[in-house]
Amino acid sequence: MTSAKSEACEIASREGWLSQTPTAFRTAVLDRCVLQAFEPDETIYMTGDASGEIYGRITGGVSVSLATGERGPFFAHFFQPGTWFGEGPLISGRPRIVGISAIRQTMLLQLPQHSMEEILRDDPNSWRHIALLTLAKLEVAISVVDDLMIRDSIQRLVAVLLRLGGCRHATPAARKAIVVD
Repeated sequence: MTSAKSEACEIASREGWLSQTPTAFRTAVLDRCVLQAFEPDETIYMTGDASGEIYGRITGGVSVSLATGERGPFFAHFFQPGTWFGEGPLISGRPRIVGISAIRQTMLLQLPQHSMEEILRDDPNSWRHIALLTLAKLEVAISVVDDLMIRDSIQRLVAVLLRLGGCRHATPAARKAIVVD
């Protein structure tokens, strides 16, 4: 394992969804991941893509864009280090419903869909960990809706900035400064 991938795996083991999973599952995921670099404005995947890789943000920044089919795409959120995303096609077998792009130099761990399927075949209880990942996205979506329902524009803006910075309801003790692009 290269030192860059080792560092990425250490970040993924310490922060976000994967850090909350059992060691055996975490190791199985990280052993199968590939470290990928993305340039600013580079598309990671688009709405409608059929691919089902899962990605973990290590450094840099990614934005989430929504396209309802009627309007958009619109920027909706961006992810903090340790955030994993892209599990939708694995669960549903359908194309992606959001688009993800790099907003600056970005390093991501990529887990190919066939590798995740292998992990799930070997340990069917691992679906619970995928469910937790999806639940985290649901919590973000509910937060987005909640923020946008604040009537006062100044309070709404502050709420959105706090959410984007990863500290809407509480600031994690060891959190470094967050760059909001």
